[in-house]
Amino acid sequence: MGNVHRYLLFPILLLTLVSCFSRSDLLDLGRTNPEPDGVIVYSKLAVIRAEAVSNTDVMVYFSEAVDERSAETTWNYSIPNLSVISANRDDSEHSLVQLQTSSQSDITYSLIVEGVRDIKQIPIGSNNRVSFTGYSSPLLQDVNP
Repeated sequence: MGNVHRYLLFPILLLTLVSCFSRSDLLDLGRTNPEPDGVIVYSKLAVIRAEAVSNTDVMVYFSEAVDERSAETTWNYSIPNLSVISANRDDSEHSLVQLQTSSQSDITYSLIVEGVRDIKQIPIGSNNRVSFTGYSSPLLQDVNP
């Protein structure tokens, strides 16, 4: 008889808990904060990939064009074990940002982006982390035996 009460009690507790939230609260998962006019906007902005192109430069590829001011704010980028010295949005491809970093090693780094907004001022969503391998200079070979 005790097990029957337990099985009946769980759905009642679940319904009670769910009733504490409005339907819109439950549907708002994954959305950004409402705009001033009350419209809720989904964030599509994400970091697609990052690539070390030199010992001190990393190219960051976003899913869409980014706002220049937020994209060029260095503290919006974090790479453990590296310092981000500068950030520059590409003049013609606004979904591309070049980071200047301290000297890299040939290891895997993790880039975390926070605070960058798209051109409509919608902040980056949860797809804000990517890994990349630090730059390793090509091996030089002697071509004259």
